[in-house]
Amino acid sequence: MAKEYDVPCIIAVGGTKPENLDKLPMMRLCKHFGAEIRIVAGHGMKTAITARIREIQQENGYYNPDFSKHIYSHPELMFVNTQQVKNIPDELDVLVVPMGSGIQFANILKGLHEHNKIVKRVIGVHVGPDRRKLVDSYLYREELVWEEKVKYEYELISTNSPYSKSEIQWVGDIALDDIYEAKAHKWMLNNINLDQKILFWCVGRRFFDGMESIFTV
Repeated sequence: MAKEYDVPCIIAVGGTKPENLDKLPMMRLCKHFGAEIRIVAGHGMKTAITARIREIQQENGYYNPDFSKHIYSHPELMFVNTQQVKNIPDELDVLVVPMGSGIQFANILKGLHEHNKIVKRVIGVHVGPDRRKLVDSYLYREELVWEEKVKYEYELISTNSPYSKSEIQWVGDIALDDIYEAKAHKWMLNNINLDQKILFWCVGRRFFDGMESIFTV
């Protein structure tokens, strides 16, 4: 986004060494787009990094787009992606969505409701602990007053795969995200009858070490 609007960008990280930055695919991608990467703390805890970011802001007049801070103080910002759902088929047997914190999944549930999509099974496949309380808290927060409450039945499934474990999977010439998508897609192939009308929701790819053939800094 900074590159698109020709705005200088500093990305503050912690818990790594300079020689490791070019080994981390997302850091390579950020550098490719012109960002300056600064190691500002000896560990990756947000409190330490945020403190250093404040110092950078004072020095340079930069702005910190702290996504999590804004979506919790202005919860309506959490639901900017519901319109994406209007692009999917009107009727499906199964919709499978890879999940992290569940924000995108809550967007999809609200979008299904708003656009009157008929889906027999909506399945969120998550990495880590069950996210039902989080998803419901996003949808039913008191600050959010929907014209009609979202009431869409959904299932949550754990991949039983640790977040730190990368899984590499390609679908044709598309490389799936190695932390979320590949694990959810593998679960779908092993557990869902594929002789149905199924949509697998791609949440957004990250670049990882297996993708050098299509991306080089």
